[in-house]
Amino acid sequence: MKSIRPLFSTLTVLMVILTPFPSGESAPTFSDKQRGDIDSLIREYILTHPEVIADSMEQWQKRRETDRDQQQRKTLSSLDAKVYENPMTPISGAAEGTYDLVIVEFFDYQCGYCKKAFSTVLKILETDKKIRVAWKEFPILGPASRVAAVAAMAAKKQGKYFEFHVAIMSLKGRLSEQRIMDVAQKIGLDIPRLNKDMNDPAISAYLEETLRLGQSLGVNGTPAFIIGEHVIPGAIGEDQMRKLIKLARAKQK
Repeated sequence: MKSIRPLFSTLTVLMVILTPFPSGESAPTFSDKQRGDIDSLIREYILTHPEVIADSMEQWQKRRETDRDQQQRKTLSSLDAKVYENPMTPISGAAEGTYDLVIVEFFDYQCGYCKKAFSTVLKILETDKKIRVAWKEFPILGPASRVAAVAAMAAKKQGKYFEFHVAIMSLKGRLSEQRIMDVAQKIGLDIPRLNKDMNDPAISAYLEETLRLGQSLGVNGTPAFIIGEHVIPGAIGEDQMRKLIKLARAKQK
């Protein structure tokens, strides 16, 4: 049987090095030779047991994710009014007084993953009559994204935000200002009024506020969802979304 004494010896040295010393006591000093011997022991141990590196990285990643989630929840709590109560935020789903949960989505009209996730969100809205969705325009993929977001908010003034949203999300390929205006005309928007409303400074200010809100919550890509106390980056499937909805509802009780 292979001796395990070298392993115990190495671990003993590592424990001595890594153990913190009581306040007021100084850590031991080592000669150059001793430091060289310690470096050799550590190197030998890591080479013999490379899984230690993988395990430590896994634990570090878990701690990092836990810290990030805690910070996001804290930030979300402090920004609750801006997330859920801004009167300019377009809302779809259950009527006032009949919903028990609001899903928030940050999205960009040129984001392919947003378009994939959109079908999932529609299924949730169609089948869960106590859900609302708050649409947070997050135009980060170029000038056309910004034009589409501004046009969507202007369409809201004509009571056609959702129709415009669905139509733009259904388009394939890159957007252009012409394609955006073609959609607006197709769904019956008053184009002269739309052009006027697109110049409303309040829309521009709202979009800037939404961008800052997303950044405060750690949203650096689209789509991103807020479901209960969780901020979820990336597109998620229907099963995962329903599990998060169930979890959020359970925590409300």
